[in-house]
Amino acid sequence: MTNALIPDPVSAGEVMVTDEGHVEKFLNGIFTCEVPAVAVPDYLRKNTVIGRFAHDVAAQAEMPFGTVFVTILGAASVPAACSFTTRFESGYELPAGLFTVCEQPPASGKTRVLNYGLHAYQAAIRDLNKQIHEHNKADKQNQKPYFIDLITDGTAAAIDSKLAESKSGRLPLASSEQGLFRSLFPAEGGFHSNNDLLLTGWDGGWVSGARSTRNAFTGRVSTQVVMFAQNGSIRRVLQASNGSGLTERFLFVAERSLLGRRKFEPHTVDASQYDKAATRCVERMAAEKPPIIIEPCKDGRAYIRQQRIAHEAELGKLERAGEAVMVGWLGKFENHVLKIASVIHSFEFMQNEEIDFSYPVQIPLATVEAACELVMSLHEHMRAVIDAAGESGLQTATDSVLSILRENKAPMAVSAVTAKARRRKPFADMGRDDYKASKAFIDTLIVKGILLKSHNKLSVAE
Repeated sequence: MTNALIPDPVSAGEVMVTDEGHVEKFLNGIFTCEVPAVAVPDYLRKNTVIGRFAHDVAAQAEMPFGTVFVTILGAASVPAACSFTTRFESGYELPAGLFTVCEQPPASGKTRVLNYGLHAYQAAIRDLNKQIHEHNKADKQNQKPYFIDLITDGTAAAIDSKLAESKSGRLPLASSEQGLFRSLFPAEGGFHSNNDLLLTGWDGGWVSGARSTRNAFTGRVSTQVVMFAQNGSIRRVLQASNGSGLTERFLFVAERSLLGRRKFEPHTVDASQYDKAATRCVERMAAEKPPIIIEPCKDGRAYIRQQRIAHEAELGKLERAGEAVMVGWLGKFENHVLKIASVIHSFEFMQNEEIDFSYPVQIPLATVEAACELVMSLHEHMRAVIDAAGESGLQTATDSVLSILRENKAPMAVSAVTAKARRRKPFADMGRDDYKASKAFIDTLIVKGILLKSHNKLSVAE
């Protein structure tokens, strides 16, 4: 997949105001406004259990396929994380669980799509908990903990309580309502945020939850987040991250809806293979069998290395352009590929009659290649979404410069505006290139007629 590379801000800083062609190149090269659709590789769509199931659900719900695929992928990671773990070439293990946030407007059928993805998992958990309930009624001396179904209340107290009761460290969070994120990421000055727990849970790290007023869990946690709600969910994560690295663990999708173009034609959804895999993942966990290690084959490892080398130059340019969020996200390229490929292949593996192996399950090269392609498509999509949310890119740069002049309420010297702009996003994330990049962008706004320059002073062209 071809990706537009960001020009070096050092050379961009030397753009002359009189050369509009170069200014346009600077503007279009560094900042991206148009949000591209998520391009799911045909291999995943046609040749995998999750892809075929997502295709049926998308057709039935009449919703963008990329949105449905990522939602179903996130939902599939909930049962997959019950029985599978992946690992880097170094041997460091990583839970299979994903963090996904997809947005669609009201009346688009979000709850239905999410239910398709989570139904089999929830049914299997309920059946297990019924058995545990009967056991606990009959044997008061040997009480068994219940399995966590889904957590829809994201307050610290609710999460602590669930983890302490289950004693498993599994933390599946899912909802089609924004209430989950409002409690998970409370407003500043509100209750305790769960950022640390999510950061740790994505990597499968250790938490120690000593509380003076309630029980808390101590041990390794494995977290999955599946959110499919209205606009605003992605912005909530971006605001909650606040430089903590939380955003770079998420997959965001905000595609254009099909509202106004739907035909409401019937379409059959074949959930048999998907439900079989989800159910078997839960049953294997209930049998207290150790997680199955699932990892790329030798050629898959080599392909991931090739892709990382190919994207290294872009990482450097993203850093110099102040795209701090996307630097962190693309820097976790291998993590995202491993998790996505593991979830996809785990559902293929669970179709087998025999699933108990002592050796690692190998993910085929074709799946690894497709996962890499999907990650880069998500990179392009997310970069545009984050730009639109005002965390980086054109809109943020424009707002930063205009706010300086509006706050001053009088024309300001170009040098004064530049000096202030370099300390604001996205320029503040550009390191030693902050001044040249902010100066070049101010030149761009002058050429575009957004700023007026007179006697070396700037004002907003209202």
